Order: sequence, then structure tokens, then C-alpha cells
Amino acid sequence: MRIGAYSFAPRLWPTLAAAAFIALTVSLGRWQTHRAEEKQEPNLLVGYHREWSPGNHTLILLSRIDDKLNLNDSNAGPLARTTYTFVDPGGNTFTNDFVWNPNDTTLRYNSRLDAYSAELQQIWQTPCQTLVVGGRYQAAWADTTDSLFRPGSGPFGVPIDVGQSLDNELDRFSVYGYENFRICDTLHVIGGVSYDRLHYPRNIDISPLTPDEATTDHVSPKGGLLFTPWKDGNFRAMYSQSLGGVFFDQSVRLEPVQVAGFNQAGIPPTAARKHGQVFELFALRFVAVEVVAGVL
Repeated sequence: MRIGAYSFAPRLWPTLAAAAFIALTVSLGRWQTHRAEEKQEPNLLVGYHREWSPGNHTLILLSRIDDKLNLNDSNAGPLARTTYTFVDPGGNTFTNDFVWNPNDTTLRYNSRLDAYSAELQQIWQTPCQTLVVGGRYQAAWADTTDSLFRPGSGPFGVPIDVGQSLDNELDRFSVYGYENFRICDTLHVIGGVSYDRLHYPRNIDISPLTPDEATTDHVSPKGGLLFTPWKDGNFRAMYSQSLGGVFFDQSVRLEPVQVAGFNQAGIPPTAARKHGQVFELFALRFVAVEVVAGVL
């Protein structure tokens, strides 16, 4: 085979080795895909914008999200607690109580989330200020199934098969207002406040699942400063509180996600963080030197 000025003549064994490597790579990729698969289809977003007069805007955002997650793990290694009592030949009673990770345990997790969001926002803008106010309501329904299976060991072993099926609801109501003042050409001041009420399932992400639901709310103040003392100099500062979300509820929104150029939309929940947690953020930036700190 010749490509331009270069000629290639691979021998049989290198060719077979390369073909086997490609086949192995593809099979591993398919195996990983079969372990965890998430789909969001069909998703629908509809927006409306009306400019009533210069600087006077109304925006509407409607959305629907359909999220499906399937997870299969043939060696999940769950944390198990075993307790049993026995009597020895001398008539003494003993109780063993211990925690361990049983092997050969298969986890099958399936989740479907149907979520809807509606938001209305109004903007009033003049040469010296910009006022943004709005409200948002979001609702979602989650159907979750979870099962752990471990075959019995030995001819008399008893297999373990534990399954759960939950139907939970999530809803969030938010109202907010942001004011951006242009004090002069070099100084901008931003102030804002939001109120969020969140009703959410406590845990439908990690086995074992729980049917418990909780409700929390929070008033979150926000403030920012933009200062340009000279042409190439820029100083920015931000302080913000926010109520963390659960699934999609902070991803689909018209509400400003930045204050003075810093992200203030809240930190997505992980296994190490609780749903509905309040985050307090503080950030500074001057020219190319940045210091960012967060307090949980």
C-alpha cells in the first residue's frame, strides 16, 4: 500500500494483532455501554420573547425532559450486615454480628424521570440600570427500581434477591429579582435575592433506596461588583447563596446563572453532598489573578 511517497507492507502477524486489538477495544466499549446507559429523549424546549418597547422585554420558557438511566453492575460489592446466633456443644450461646462486602452480587438499577418546567421573566433596562424579575415552577415524577441478586454458594446455599420499586415526586418553586446599577463608566454594582422552595426525595440514587421525601426553602441574597480603574485593569467580586438542586431543576432556567461574571447557580449534588443543600459562595478576581473560595 502506498500513500504519497510512503510505502507500507505489513506482515501477517502484525496485521492479525492489530485486528484483534481493534476487536477487543470495540467489545470493551460495548461492555461499558451495556453497564450504564442514559438517554434523554425526547426533550422539548419552547421559548417566547416579546419586546414591548426599547429595554422592556418579556420572556417565557417551557420545557419537558424525559430521562432514562439503566445501570448493571455484575460485581457491585454492597455493604451487608449479617447477624446469627448459635449454641456450642457446651450449651453457651454466641451471637455473631459483622459487616462485610459480599462478592458476586449483581446490581440492576433503572430510573425514569419525567420533568416539566415553566418560567416567566421580565426585564426593564435603561442606560443606568437593568432590572430582572421572574418566577419558575418545576415538577417531576421519578419511577425507580433497584435490585441486588447474589446466587447461593454451595449445594445448600440460599440465593439473595432484594428488590425495591419507588414512585417519587419533585417540585421546585422559585422567585427572584436582580438589579444591575451602572454608577459610572468604571463601576457597576449588582444586587439580588431569590426565594426557593424545594420538595424532593431523600435518596433514589444509591442503593438501598428510601421512600422518604423532604421539603426545604431558603432566601438567598446575592451581590456583585465590577470595577475597571484603568483600561486593562478589571476587578470583580461576588457573594451569593443558593439552594442546591436534585436533578434538572437548576439546569433549565432563565434566571441569571452568573453574578459579576462568576457562576452562582449552585453546585450539583453528588454522593458526598445532600440534595437541597444551601451553598455560600464568595469570589474575587483582579486582572489575571483569581481567588475563589466556597463555604458549604
